[in-house]
Amino acid sequence: MTLIVAILFLLIVSRVAAELAERVGQPAMIGEILAGLILGPALLGLIHASPELAAIADIGLLMLVLLLAWRSTSTNCSTRSGDAISGSR
Repeated sequence: MTLIVAILFLLIVSRVAAELAERVGQPAMIGEILAGLILGPALLGLIHASPELAAIADIGLLMLVLLLAWRSTSTNCSTRSGDAISGSR
């Protein structure tokens, strides 16, 4: 399977899985992760690891971690701003 076909296949299946996860009350990310686990070498093995796909996955993981850190920092700053001003904890 070529890289473009593999990426398109992953995107389509992960989007469908995300929609299904949201319909049962779970975050879309859970469906996307499950789709990756099912399609990857862990279960069905439809998508095989390649250096290019690994690089794209690493970039996606980096973006996810940065997004979570940014959300965490902005949430903590907004909830703790009153504490900083009043000097209480």
